[in-house]
Amino acid sequence: MTLETPQGEVSGAAVVSVTWEKAIKFLPDMPGVRIKVSGEAAVIRLPDGRYLFALLTDSQTTALRVFAAEQMPPREPTFGEDYLRAASEVIRHLGETRQLSRTFPRLALVADNNNPASISEVHPENIAALGSGYRLKAITISIVDEPVTVGAVEKVLDQAFWKTWGDQFKAAFRQSGAFGTLPFAYRLGRENFINHN
Repeated sequence: MTLETPQGEVSGAAVVSVTWEKAIKFLPDMPGVRIKVSGEAAVIRLPDGRYLFALLTDSQTTALRVFAAEQMPPREPTFGEDYLRAASEVIRHLGETRQLSRTFPRLALVADNNNPASISEVHPENIAALGSGYRLKAITISIVDEPVTVGAVEKVLDQAFWKTWGDQFKAAFRQSGAFGTLPFAYRLGRENFINHN
């Protein structure tokens, strides 16, 4: 992911492993597919000290939609064996890089990495909301055979950050109630930023 900023270009990248495999179906309506995602969100440090993350949300299907769109089922009520065929197609594209034009990752801005309440959503189509002079130059995806990224997110969002997030989440949940809408910062969890299985 590369952005243009008032101080020049900044970029960030991460290697995420997504494994699809056939699973035993104990009931007819079970998906029959097991998915494992391991890795971290890509992170960019902006010139003013804020951090922009390309979250792991939907990372299990991003490569499929970019490299194997023809094999993807038109709808995804559950992950079925159609996805295994698409995953097999993705492997054939090892070493290829493509620029995303529609299948963007979900982006989150952390304005203050000591305060989880500062997490806000940023829409890729509206990067200019970050401020004057900001523009999304490109988000690309590559199929690689490399180790997953480890430690980059934790350098920015440490254990103390997530402990504070937990305390703030409980307070926000008490305030909104069981049927209320939580602020964006608390509709995410650590697994959207980092997931090492």
